[in-house]
Amino acid sequence: MKTKSLSKLELFKQFIKKHPKLIEEVRKEKKTWKEIYEDWQLLGEEDPLWNKYRSNSMKSRKHQQGDFLKNILQTFQHLDVETVNEHLYKMNDAISTIQNLLKEIESSRKSDPNHSHPLSFRKD
Repeated sequence: MKTKSLSKLELFKQFIKKHPKLIEEVRKEKKTWKEIYEDWQLLGEEDPLWNKYRSNSMKSRKHQQGDFLKNILQTFQHLDVETVNEHLYKMNDAISTIQNLLKEIESSRKSDPNHSHPLSFRKD
């Protein structure tokens, strides 16, 4: 018997975490925990009554996810494949140039171990 009541209590706590504005109602003495708990048991978690007590982030999270997917799809629809390909080609060239430079630096270190820094410049 105690385990069932504990599990209901835990479920109620989770419900309160999803609806933080209920805490404000109790603090402002507009409702009591007993009233909220009884309503929760009678109406259930999905009743429209609870919508006004949800945090704004919980309400808008579903809308944000939908908007995010719409934005991604619109971006891909307006994407110019040739431009992307050109940028990727330029990045590949830049990476190859850097790799070649690093290979040259490494080979110069092996051939002349007394040289302190391969990119150092002398002052005039």
